[in-house]
Order: sequence, then C-alpha cells, then structure tokens
Amino acid sequence: MSRYIRWFSLALAIVGCVLLPSAAFAHEQRDVGPYQFTVGFMNEPAFAGEQNGIWLKIADKVSGQAVENAADTIQAVVMKGAASRPMELQPAFGEKGVYTAVFYPMEAGDYTFHFSGQLGDTPIDETFTSSPDGFHAVSAASELQFPSSVPAPAELTAQLAASQQTASTALILAGIGLGVGLVSLLGLIVVAVRSRRAGSGLAESSPVRS
Repeated sequence: MSRYIRWFSLALAIVGCVLLPSAAFAHEQRDVGPYQFTVGFMNEPAFAGEQNGIWLKIADKVSGQAVENAADTIQAVVMKGAASRPMELQPAFGEKGVYTAVFYPMEAGDYTFHFSGQLGDTPIDETFTSSPDGFHAVSAASELQFPSSVPAPAELTAQLAASQQTASTALILAGIGLGVGLVSLLGLIVVAVRSRRAGSGLAESSPVRS
C-alpha cells in the first residue's frame, strides 16, 4: 500500500513541476523575423506600487541560441493609457539573451511594452500588451493585503485632492463669514456714533430753565 502512495506522490510532483512553471511564467512569445521574443514583467504577478520592470528574452528561433548585445540596438518604451516613458534595457546578470528595465507600475491595469531598433539585418518594431493570452496585467496591491488594505497611490491622490478642495471651500466660507461679521460690526459702530452725536446735539439745543 505504501508503495502505491509513493508512486502517487511522485506522479503529483511531476505534474506540479510541469504545470507550475507555465503558471508562473506568464510571458508572451512571438517570432520576429529570425528571432523569438519572450516578453513580460520581471516579477509576475505584478502589483501596483511595487518594483517591477520589463523582462525581454531574445533567441534565435531555429537554434534557440541566446542573442547577446541586443541592448545596444534595441530601444524600449513602457506605456499605460496615454502615458509613456522610454526605458533603458540592461543585460540581465547571469542570463544570456535576457534584458530588463526596472520601473514601478503605480496603477493597476494593462501595460504595453514597445520595442524598436535593429537586430542584424532585421528592423524591430514590436508591441506587446498584457492580456489573458500574454503576460499578466498589473493588479491592485490591496487584493493581497491583510488584515487591512492601503489605498493605491491613485486613490490616495484623489483623496488628497478631495481634502484640499474641502479645505479650500471651508477657507472661502470662513473668509466670507469674517467679512460679513466685520461689515456688521462696522455698521453697528457707525450707528452708535451717529446716535451718540444725535444725543449730544439734542442736549445742546434744549433750553435751560431757571
């Protein structure tokens, strides 16, 4: 009986070794001329606000041999919505044909990596966007935070803007109230002065009886 249990455990381990890399290595592969590009985030799954970056592997699509020195002729740009930023690819330490560019994805959602330039005689102009069939999108860090969650930077910015707007409104209303109070006080002073003068005038004009 114990022999069957050992065989069953070994089979589960083999299945796990086969399936787990495919789940963790959620990158997109594409043939680009004579080359094969594999693209994704450096760390997957990716979370907003955490250090991450572009991960690019280039190999000969026939021989599988790593393509070195590609960072000298390939430029990268990361894009999120209407925002974009050029990134400098660097050879990954100890991994031939692998290039990375570190950045902090600050918002959850889909990101796009664009590569352009030249590899040998092949012009490069390729765009990779996160998708269910490619590399993972960026998730909100609050999805894994426990026991309490911290708002994402975008949420904090919105909350700060709302607080500033509320403070500005309160300051304006306080200024208006102070102005109204000063005008009312000035009016009372004017009325009091006039009343006093009027009283003094009446006293002076009244006849003196002997």
